[in-house]
Amino acid sequence: MDKERYYLGKEDEMKRKNRMETLKKEFKDLKRSMKEDKKTSEEEKVKLASEAEQLKDKKLTQNSIIEGFLSEQEKYKERKKESKKGGDRESETLAMLAKFKSKIESAKSTYTESIQDSAESPTDETESQDEDMSW
Repeated sequence: MDKERYYLGKEDEMKRKNRMETLKKEFKDLKRSMKEDKKTSEEEKVKLASEAEQLKDKKLTQNSIIEGFLSEQEKYKERKKESKKGGDRESETLAMLAKFKSKIESAKSTYTESIQDSAESPTDETESQDEDMSW
């Protein structure tokens, strides 16, 4: 009979005890789920690390392929440059310019000579006309 004795606030105390038990149970459940989550997250980290390693290896193989391609491309670019006349474009351009200048100078000198000759030839023409009239 002692246990079933009623006293003031017994119901409130029972409610608090039940509430404490449910809270403790929830706490244990949460703690257990957190441990499981931690364990799975560690497994995921290991999995991600292995995937990252595989990806890195894949990139290295891709980089070696790309490097091979780029080296071949450079080799052919050098061949293309060598195939041009003279190889150096600037020196080619300067040589062409010098050639053009010499042509201009020769044309100019022949033109001035022809003008000088034409200036002298009118006197020759008058003489030739005089000779023609002497006929």
